[in-house]
Amino acid sequence: MNLDHLEIFVDTVETHNFRKTAERKHISQPAVSQAINSLEHEIGVKLLSRSRSGVKPTQDGLVFYQDAKSLINNYYKALQNVQSNNEEKAKVTIGITSSPNENQFLPQILQHYSFKHPHQKIYLQTSNHETLKKQLFNENSDIILTTKDDFKDLKQVKYIELTIGYFCAVVPKTYSLANKTQLEPENLNNTNIIMLDSSWCPPKQFELQQLITKNNSNLNISYVTDVSTAYLMCKSSLGISIMPNFIAGKSTNLVTIIPIKYNINLSYGIVKLKPNHANCLDRFITYLKEGFLTYQNKH
Repeated sequence: MNLDHLEIFVDTVETHNFRKTAERKHISQPAVSQAINSLEHEIGVKLLSRSRSGVKPTQDGLVFYQDAKSLINNYYKALQNVQSNNEEKAKVTIGITSSPNENQFLPQILQHYSFKHPHQKIYLQTSNHETLKKQLFNENSDIILTTKDDFKDLKQVKYIELTIGYFCAVVPKTYSLANKTQLEPENLNNTNIIMLDSSWCPPKQFELQQLITKNNSNLNISYVTDVSTAYLMCKSSLGISIMPNFIAGKSTNLVTIIPIKYNINLSYGIVKLKPNHANCLDRFITYLKEGFLTYQNKH
């Protein structure tokens, strides 16, 4: 299978446009189309659906995209691994959902760590919860940041707790609900709600979303495929969203973070496979945990 064709396919899924992919890859638009056609012919399934409004992946194409992107990342990681084989130059790959709070605390921690360990490479992979777990078990990610309830069975992994929390609503400050000090899941009628689909939802959040849907007969629900989009829509006054407080972060000039009256314990932390004994990984986890606690104390 041609790696260039895989990269063109992945880029086209992300741009939704043959012309944009051609510009980004510095090739002609017919070359993009030819690469996609060749790939579809090779694997025997339709990967992309073309229309006047753009290009989008078929159901098979979406599944193939997720695996292909991981395959490409692993190829370049493997390439760099053989170019530097001592431990100090080892790599750490972190799987994240790119939540608002992760976008706040990770840059500072990773910047400081990279300054202290300039020869160690850090990679970030953003995916939904199901893909993150798959990448961890396939050893495509060294650690992932997620909620504890994502793993029903912790026998195969080690969980290092970073913080505990509660569910909250991310409410645009233009909404009247922004003046509340607490919200109840049963009293959200006549509200624009932005919910995450099941692949992006930890189990407990999905249960809360179902409870809200069941107990409020008049909801205008929008489903999105990642937490960053949900948060952006809240900032744009397009609705409110439900998520753990350690995902949402703090209130801003655009949104208010309001606790939800819902008695359940939440935990957020680092997950790694138990057999992983790399010293550089343990060192990084320790630094990440200490850095997160420092960030929390400051904010």
